[in-house]
Amino acid sequence: ISSESISFAREKSQGLARFEVKDMREPFGEEFDLIFNLFTSFGYFETMEEHLQALRSVATGLSKNGKFILDFMNAKKIMMGLVQEEVKEIDGITFKIQREVWDEQIIKTIRFEADGNQLEYEERVQAFSLADFRDMFEKAGLVIQELFGDYRLNPFHAMESDRLIIVAGKNSHA
Repeated sequence: ISSESISFAREKSQGLARFEVKDMREPFGEEFDLIFNLFTSFGYFETMEEHLQALRSVATGLSKNGKFILDFMNAKKIMMGLVQEEVKEIDGITFKIQREVWDEQIIKTIRFEADGNQLEYEERVQAFSLADFRDMFEKAGLVIQELFGDYRLNPFHAMESDRLIIVAGKNSHA
């Protein structure tokens, strides 16, 4: 959804890759060898059906031997160590951050003052577990092939890993 990030990626790729701004719930219209979903940019839809539709689009957009890489937070570890309140000062602006878990979502509320205005932003992300992803991937026609727990590709451990990085492919029976 970030056209600025896509423009930056296009510039840096020097024409070696193609980048698009697109709603991931919509079919791609062609097949790809690699599809990436990075930095917990999944889990923000309002309904489970929308999450499944996004994964179905990925499945139909993968070539026969294509790979889907999904990088998600390790929700279990995040929830166990959730910092409920914190204050950060950045460039002279004080940010008051509150976090809570409600209805299987991690909710972060950020309050601050800028230019004399009190501002508030809320972010809600589903606290999906590995079991949730296994279920969704199966329903979408994807098969998990590898799991990693961090960017150094160490094994995933539900209680210890910082990330849940999933490498999946198309279910050949789907």
